[in-house]
Amino acid sequence: MSATEPSQSAYASDLESTLIVEDRDDISRAPIEFVEGSGPQLVTETQLLLHSRLRAAALVLFLAVGAFYVRGFFTSVAVVREIHLLATIGLGGLLAWLLKSRTLPLASLRRYEMHLFGGVVLFLGL
Repeated sequence: MSATEPSQSAYASDLESTLIVEDRDDISRAPIEFVEGSGPQLVTETQLLLHSRLRAAALVLFLAVGAFYVRGFFTSVAVVREIHLLATIGLGGLLAWLLKSRTLPLASLRRYEMHLFGGVVLFLGL
């Protein structure tokens, strides 16, 4: 080892000095972000993205179910017309609520997501 190179003990003492915490209360109150952008901004972005995707899915499903409801008047199978009408009205109501509301909590959006897709699965299962 040359005189210009620091020894390993110098590296170890530098490391130890950086690991020593003088005031633990300051660290326990400090916000921690494991990944850059994992704070409240990420929750807001997720909320807005879910809201827009639910609006789009509700619109597509409403148009599809509504088109098949209208098609049902021209075919001989009219057994499930009332159930089809309820599904169309339910999707229309959910779509209107999603279009009207600007900001909805993430929990409410998850509930609407469950009702939207669960209702369609239930309707298609009949």
